Amino acid sequence: MNYSLIDKKTLDIGCAQNHKGEFDCLCRERPNDCPFCVSGLWKDPQKEFRKEICQCPQGYTGASCERCMLGYRRETIGESTICIPCTCNNNSDICDPETGKCECRHNTGGLFCDRCADGYYGNALAPPGSKEACQSCPCPIGAKCVETLLKAVVCVDCPNNRTGKSTSSL
Repeated sequence: MNYSLIDKKTLDIGCAQNHKGEFDCLCRERPNDCPFCVSGLWKDPQKEFRKEICQCPQGYTGASCERCMLGYRRETIGESTICIPCTCNNNSDICDPETGKCECRHNTGGLFCDRCADGYYGNALAPPGSKEACQSCPCPIGAKCVETLLKAVVCVDCPNNRTGKSTSSL
C-alpha cells in the first residue's frame, strides 16, 4: 500500500479534490461531506488512522472541508450551504464566516461596509483615500453629521441640541 503518515493520527491516502483517491476513500462530491473512510479499507486495525485528508476547493477549509476559509462566508441555498467570498465593497477582505458581517476598514460601517461609519461622511463605495471616500465629520465629539444633496456637511445630534455646518458655526 502507498500511503503516508501526516501526524500521529492522520493518514494521507491521496484523497484529492473531494473525490476518490488512489484508494477508494469514499470522499463525497460536496465539499463539507468528506466522511471517515470505511472500516478496514487500509487493513489497519487502528481507528485513529482511518481519516481522510481532503484537499478542499477554493473557499473551504478544515479536515473535512467543513468550514469556510478566511475571506468567505456561508450561504444557504435550499437545503445545503456553500462558501462564497465576503461582500465587503473593497473595504475589507474579512467577514464573519457564518453571518457575513464584514470587519470594515477605511472609516466604513454596516454589515457589508456599504456606508460611512458613525462620525464620518462621504461615499463608502468610493475608492479608499479618494476625495469622495468617508472622511471625519467636522463636528464636536458626540455629534454626528450628514451630507446634504448639495454636498454640504451638517452636524446633527450635537451637544446642547445645537446644529450647524461645522464645529466653527456652533
